[in-house]
Amino acid sequence: PEVKGAWRARPMSRSLLAHQLALRSPLAPHRAFCSASRRWRVAVVGSGPSGFYAADFLLKKDASVTVSMFERLPVPFGLVRYGVAPDHQEVKNVMERFEFIAADDRF
Repeated sequence: PEVKGAWRARPMSRSLLAHQLALRSPLAPHRAFCSASRRWRVAVVGSGPSGFYAADFLLKKDASVTVSMFERLPVPFGLVRYGVAPDHQEVKNVMERFEFIAADDRF
């Protein structure tokens, strides 16, 4: 039974819904990452794999961006250090990549 004065949404197709959500997004895809006149300072919380890959993406994307990383634990790398046996070669390669990213002057 319908309630008097109740609002009922029309069914929407997924593509229309996705389009509507994209229009409301503060990071709409048509906007530029940054302007030439602005220097970006970005804080990354957490020094696990996702934090380092996000920092790497930002540093590659724009030469004027500066990244600061914050970690609650006393050592970086998150589950790469704590979740997997460190003697695996893949883990060593990932840790070397993270150290390379951290050596960037803008990091």
